[in-house]
Amino acid sequence: MKATIKITGQINGNFKLCTMLGYAHLITDGQFNSITMHYGSVSLAKKAIKEAYRNFVDEYPEEKNRTSGIRKHKDNSGLFWDASQANLIKG
Repeated sequence: MKATIKITGQINGNFKLCTMLGYAHLITDGQFNSITMHYGSVSLAKKAIKEAYRNFVDEYPEEKNRTSGIRKHKDNSGLFWDASQANLIKG
């Protein structure tokens, strides 16, 4: 099953999330500076979110689990940085 990660929020935060998420099969721009990243499977998308979270924690350890810092869902279906968010959409 194919999966999509939709990134919305502030411009700088969106680009930072996109950079940290890394490789996707296809990246498209949406309205209001949103970014959509397409993956071949749900497991690849969740793995990208998990690795992006680790990269953020390594780079900004003081921001871990803060309300305005870096957070993620336990099932790796969402990643939040500052005022931006990356959410997994199945299908």
